[in-house]
Amino acid sequence: MTTKKTTKKDDGKTYRELRAELDEVVMKLQDPQIDVDQAAGLYEEALKAADTLEAYLQEAENRIRKVRVERGLANAEEVEG
Repeated sequence: MTTKKTTKKDDGKTYRELRAELDEVVMKLQDPQIDVDQAAGLYEEALKAADTLEAYLQEAENRIRKVRVERGLANAEEVEG
């Protein structure tokens, strides 16, 4: 049986939690009644969430590369690019 690792970033939120928040922000931004100030704040919130999500994905990619090299599935030169 495999144990699922749930990683949390500095703000204590998991990838799924942040992704759900980003989806919610996007839905709010689609509201034609939203005012400009609120839209700007939501946009900033979305960018912050997107940056954190990108960091999660980069971390996961690096872990996969490391495992591939450790298991002999790829050499270091193959996974660097």
